[in-house]
Amino acid sequence: MNIDRQFKSVFIANTYLHSVIIKHIKQINRLLAAPYDRQSYNYEPIGYYNWYQLTEYPIQLARHGYFDQLQSTLLVLEQKYAKYIWFGDDSGGGYQQQQQQQQQQQTTTNNHKRKWIPNLKEIIRSSMRYPFILKNPRRSHMINKPYQDDHSFVINKRNKFIQEFMYTRYGVENLEEFIETVTTFSLKAGDMSQIKWIESIHNNDSILNVMKKYTISDRCFFQSSNQEFVYACLTRYPELLGNFELTMYLQDRESTTLINNLFDNDMHRIENDLLRTILHSSMKSNHPRAIEIIHYFGKNEPLKRILLGPNALDNACLSPVGLPILLNMAEYFPGHLKTLTQSGMNRAIIGGHVDLVGYILDHTKLTINMDMAATEGQTKILELGYSNPNEQQQQQITQQSLISAVNGHLDTFEWVIEKYPSMVFNIDDSYFKRAISTENSNAEMFKLIPHEIINFDLVMEIAIEQERLDFVKVIVQLANQIGHTFAQPSFLPIICQKPKSMFFTSTSKIEIFKYLYELGHVKYFGDNNYEQHITALYNCLEYGWHEPARLLIGILQKMCGEYARDQYLPRKESIDKALRSYNIDTIKLILEYYSVNEFPRVKENDFFNYAIEEAKDPELIQFLYDTFKYHDTLTVSQFVSIHSHRTFKFLLANHLINANMYKSVISVYYRFNQISLDAVIWLYETGQFPCHLKSYKRITNKEIKKFIQYNCKLYDDGD
Repeated sequence: MNIDRQFKSVFIANTYLHSVIIKHIKQINRLLAAPYDRQSYNYEPIGYYNWYQLTEYPIQLARHGYFDQLQSTLLVLEQKYAKYIWFGDDSGGGYQQQQQQQQQQQTTTNNHKRKWIPNLKEIIRSSMRYPFILKNPRRSHMINKPYQDDHSFVINKRNKFIQEFMYTRYGVENLEEFIETVTTFSLKAGDMSQIKWIESIHNNDSILNVMKKYTISDRCFFQSSNQEFVYACLTRYPELLGNFELTMYLQDRESTTLINNLFDNDMHRIENDLLRTILHSSMKSNHPRAIEIIHYFGKNEPLKRILLGPNALDNACLSPVGLPILLNMAEYFPGHLKTLTQSGMNRAIIGGHVDLVGYILDHTKLTINMDMAATEGQTKILELGYSNPNEQQQQQITQQSLISAVNGHLDTFEWVIEKYPSMVFNIDDSYFKRAISTENSNAEMFKLIPHEIINFDLVMEIAIEQERLDFVKVIVQLANQIGHTFAQPSFLPIICQKPKSMFFTSTSKIEIFKYLYELGHVKYFGDNNYEQHITALYNCLEYGWHEPARLLIGILQKMCGEYARDQYLPRKESIDKALRSYNIDTIKLILEYYSVNEFPRVKENDFFNYAIEEAKDPELIQFLYDTFKYHDTLTVSQFVSIHSHRTFKFLLANHLINANMYKSVISVYYRFNQISLDAVIWLYETGQFPCHLKSYKRITNKEIKKFIQYNCKLYDDGD
């Protein structure tokens, strides 16, 4: 009984622990797979990792705050790479003395060497930007509440990891790179404690002097979204108040908090250029204290000229509260309203500031650009212009106003054709093409246009070509309502032609195919047209559209007969197209009809190598190997470019590559440079190949270049 109870307790505990671990791994994978703001950081791949894989990637551990695990991982990596030379002063020379260096490395064990981890800079950078990843508002729903509540604790842990482990172990002897990285990303993260720590290890010198010493751009001060931090920097380092980057910061983003702080505390010591920026930014962004700021300038005699600087009133029309701003500015200069230009009126129209537009109409001779109001979707301003009795203050509306529908402003388009019904009959085919081709356009616009001027066959073709399922649905609906029969015998060739972009795969064509197929494939794809259907099938197979391909095979089976496989799915062409798709599901589809033994040899025409080089998909390589390894003797060419580290590891584990393959390849290190440092080290360890100087110069990865420089023999054609 006690044994049973103990067993149940252990079982329950282990089950719970297992569920927690699995849940945690799923959480990590979701975070890793989610996009992040690539404008703020370098382009780095976000991969999908299981936990055991995650521990192999210190950058990923750093990125997500696993600092304990990261520290132990770095120590293991340090030992792994310790036997290699990473700096010229470790052995006393560059690549001209490599053989001597390697001998010294083997015989001199007591020489001091810098501790080093490849990609150290990227690891520090990922550690420093840890808060950005988890605090991204676009994916905050993915993070558990307790993890968010514990955020400051993890940040403190991160800073301790940087200061007590990374700095003492790697930073002291690689100071320039370490300080540059930590400073840059501390400023971006808005971490003043790290900045103060950097000053402390530089004898409490100002961070501005530290940055000059290491040639770090002061632009970094103005890359943080934390305005309180930016202002703290301005207070701590007042020299930054005259920095041009501060002006750009205020112009380019919402800066309510920063403007408040500057307005309350620093106006007396700010130069005119920055004062002008504060004024204009407060008006443009609808700052809650914009009127107060205007009065500050108006009552301060030396600053009045800034208030009425060039285009001051025109700029005021950008503000959502443009009318109060305009009135308050005019309070100090009553006759200044005449300086308002048509540019200011147009800005008010584009912003949809109806009250401001009305005021300008009543107090100036400026006009409403009716076409502009229509294209911007400003229906109320159109009504204002339409009802204005003074025709001189209303620019004539033209056919250009119908672009409102192209821009997605359906209500404005409806207003225009209601007030000016004759315009709609001037719509031509080029207008329809522009409307369907524009991303923001609304397919419902077709329901507002008289049916007799719509060329249904043409717009259907355009909608399919532009991959607009929404337009296809509306066009089909309208055609059915009026009983229109499409003159086009089949839309199949248009649907199954090459998509707009093979690089950014869209499923729109597939969805259009499925939609029309469900409505009636005979009606939209034609009947008994074998050539069209077989061509469409080949195209779908080649593009990797396995769902339409399956449906087309079914149609062709009915045409040719269930047992006429060589007609409805010709073996050679179908297999060739499916393999060329580099799509696992498409290849599996053909394997439902043809066995592995009926496939032509996959090694023929170097298809396996093409898949490695072109598809860049480790899952595809593994699928091909698992499917055909007993049917074909698969080999990898010495000249194929391997782009993925996972593909490299798979090929290595299955003995598909070895060092002897690369003995005669001059650019071998350059080819392996595209994979990873570990791949280059494997090549060096197993082959001891020299590196051609021309190949060395083409390598862009700094860590790999450093490794080759200090560990491999470099040679030129003249050697």
